[in-house]
Amino acid sequence: MAGLINDTEEQRIIDRIRAITYKELKNEGVEFITKKWVCEKLKRSRTWVTDNWNKSLEEVKKSCVGGRPEVLSQESKDIIKNANNKRKESCSRVVNELKIKRSRLEAVKVAAGGHTNY
Repeated sequence: MAGLINDTEEQRIIDRIRAITYKELKNEGVEFITKKWVCEKLKRSRTWVTDNWNKSLEEVKKSCVGGRPEVLSQESKDIIKNANNKRKESCSRVVNELKIKRSRLEAVKVAAGGHTNY
């Protein structure tokens, strides 16, 4: 539940992993594990538990990464390559080109509801 006091991203990730583990145990036949029990154990809402215990550990791992992509897109690499070793080619110009590209990609990302590499 987002309203928990001192609820950090780290704690949410831990709780997601615990919810997935409880779901796996329930599927293996442990009878006392129910959604209500998991909600009480994790101090999370029923909606939160329902949304998270159906995820896979890979999905949780991917959601942890966040931040900037580890690999630049080819377009970003081309912008940087074209600016290399040229006189009077400032870093700010490269930064501005990348910002323009990023803002276009953000618009596409919002429209598509997905993730894009910068």
